[in-house]
Amino acid sequence: MTLATAIADDFTGIVDGLEAVALKYLGASGTTAVARALRRAVTTREASASNGRYNVSDVAWHLPVSEVASQPKIGARIVDGDGTYWIVIESARHTLGTRWRCVCKNPQIDAGPSISVDIQERVVRQSDSGAAESTWIAGAGELKAWIEDADSSRVAENEALVNRKRVTVTLAEEAELDPANNRIVAPDGTAYKIVTVRGAGLYTLQQVDCVDHPWPEA
Repeated sequence: MTLATAIADDFTGIVDGLEAVALKYLGASGTTAVARALRRAVTTREASASNGRYNVSDVAWHLPVSEVASQPKIGARIVDGDGTYWIVIESARHTLGTRWRCVCKNPQIDAGPSISVDIQERVVRQSDSGAAESTWIAGAGELKAWIEDADSSRVAENEALVNRKRVTVTLAEEAELDPANNRIVAPDGTAYKIVTVRGAGLYTLQQVDCVDHPWPEA
């Protein structure tokens, strides 16, 4: 048995606090299941030495090479057992090449608790009178998200002034959204019309700018 193999066995067989996580790549549909990942906090000394690149709210995930053959790419997502997303900002081999040390940020560390939202799809049907009518049906459901208020304003609708609230919805997992044919529904039943969609970036999650809509509305 080589020294590297012995260390690898020690890591997976002796170290306490190992967790099961999923490794996902931006734009990819599949995931890599990692049964024996180790989470370690970034220390104050490490944060100070990074020249602002990371801080003490970040974590270092250690992934065994035996489960993750290729080096995790910058921007990859590590999803822990609670469904929290961690974005890889740095990765390198450690401990004689037996594990990957991935420094990660949680992009929603200050956003507070998440909620579950539903995506609805517009469907156009012909009424009994022959006129085209649009309705909404269930699409993707129970997506982890955060809703942040942006601003509110009074706008003219049907010859009346009404208050409309603008929000930004951040989705943990990127979804295919068509502003003309999708809307987002919060747990309290509030329906949000999609205005613009900003795709996930290297260090960011997908964000959707919305305005609240009457409910129900075709």
